[in-house]
This record gives sequence, structure tokens and C-alpha cells, in this order.
Amino acid sequence: MYNKTTMERLSYIVVYLDTNCIGARGRDPFINELYRLADEEKIAIETTETQENELREGKGYPLGTKKIFGLIESFNEADSIDSRSENHLLGEILQILWGKKDNLTKQQERDGRLIAASIKYGGMFFVTKEKNLLFKADYLEKKYRIKIRTPRDCLEEVKNLMAG
Repeated sequence: MYNKTTMERLSYIVVYLDTNCIGARGRDPFINELYRLADEEKIAIETTETQENELREGKGYPLGTKKIFGLIESFNEADSIDSRSENHLLGEILQILWGKKDNLTKQQERDGRLIAASIKYGGMFFVTKEKNLLFKADYLEKKYRIKIRTPRDCLEEVKNLMAG
């Protein structure tokens, strides 16, 4: 794995996958096609430390971490949502998704952190199968310019972007 420079990233369609989509690798034809496009270097599928931590703590460990092997790491040693502006972003995301910032389940906070990290690193797409996240997609796209999509919808939009 390696870190892309800003200039290299500008030439890619950058996609972040929710953990449920990483777990679907091999079983979901739309996810598989996104990975194929990444293997051909037509898009970039990136991961963050937030996601790696979630996968390490999940029921499917270590299989989930094996499924992200080879993805572009869009973090460095200092990666975390910890600065004042990043905490503000996370708080906004949690408020939008769940209507509150406190007393959240671990999964709700993780979902918020994954979306915040995707925004922080300039992702164009965040791909998920979670209806609760998809329900807020239009608002998040208008406010943060990130497209939260199902695997099928993301693949369709990616192909349209590539076709010009």
C-alpha cells in the first residue's frame, strides 16, 4: 500500500467503501466491478485508519483486513479525527445522520467517522448498503460534495464519468 500525492489523486475518481461493502467483495458483482476498475487504475478505492480499526474490531477479523489489502491508504501516522475542525466535521456528520452527537451506538459513531474521513480525504463517492446512510445522501452531497451511493448506483455513475 502507498500514499498517493495530491496531484496523483486529482486524476482519479476516489471511492471509499463502507465496511459492509468491503465484506461483500467476492459476493457482490457491483463491488467486484469497482475493484476491477481499481485494479486497472481507472478509479482509486481508498481506505483509512478508521476503517482498518473497525475491521480489526469486527466479527469477521482477520478476513476483513485481508480484503482491504492493496487498497490505497489515504492516511498517515497522524490520521484521526482529532483536530478542532475535524471534530466539528464529525459532530456535524453525526448530527445529520442520527440527530445527535452523543449517546450513539459504536456502529453509529463508526459510520460517522468513516464518512467524515471520506470527506476529509476528498472522496467523490462513499459506497454503502446501509439504508440509514443512503437516506441522508442528498443532504450530505449538497453540504460536503460526497456522493453516498449503493454499489450499483456508484458503479453506474463511475462508468458515466469515465465515458465523459
